[in-house]
Amino acid sequence: MKRFLMTLVVMLVLMFFGSSVAFSDTITLTAQTFDSGVGFGAVTNLLSLQDLLPAGGGDTVEFGSITPTGGTSNEVKNTSNTYTSALLAGVGLSASSFGIIFNISEEGNNGTVILSSFSLDIYNGSGVLQGQIPVTICEPLNPLILGSPCGRIEFGGTGTAGYIMTVQLGGTNLLTSFFANPTWILGGSGNITNVDDGQENFYLVKIETGSPPTIVKTPEPSSLLLLGVGLLWAAKMRHKRKT
Repeated sequence: MKRFLMTLVVMLVLMFFGSSVAFSDTITLTAQTFDSGVGFGAVTNLLSLQDLLPAGGGDTVEFGSITPTGGTSNEVKNTSNTYTSALLAGVGLSASSFGIIFNISEEGNNGTVILSSFSLDIYNGSGVLQGQIPVTICEPLNPLILGSPCGRIEFGGTGTAGYIMTVQLGGTNLLTSFFANPTWILGGSGNITNVDDGQENFYLVKIETGSPPTIVKTPEPSSLLLLGVGLLWAAKMRHKRKT
């Protein structure tokens, strides 16, 4: 009886932990490419990384995160941004249509890099980390770049062309929870090796079944301010008419 109970406990533990890993939200770096055909200012950029040392300076790694309080390293460029769930939902993104483009700009080393890690980082409205959605699968190019399935070569030049990254939703429902809470905040973390002195970007796109990615653009802070002022003015005018 004791042996049976021990076996049952072990099975339950394995089922619990196994399911949480197997069915968690994950990201796939695909071998598919996308060229938006628009300038960098027309996309919703999440994370930009650039090596601090000049070309040939010996450092071949760039890494860092964008959080609700800013970047975690000097290699996180000021074109990186966090976004609330409400803001992203307002431009048409959802858990089921969420995509990312990995843009490479590395002319100094023939444009070849390895994506060592990347994750979407989900924070609540108070800035407390709720969880991460990591890249767990890299579809290899043929032939392999730098001998790694996560190796990529620059596509489309500097700007907004790159490799499509898709999100697979799992039992953790982390991305679904993000979109269900309007004040929650999206950040990102990345680590890229074999870099020279170019800047790599991760920007957000809308991906629907059977269709190519669609560029989404969140309003600039100044636009949001003007919108807010306009709404206040309209409300004031309505109040005047009633009185």
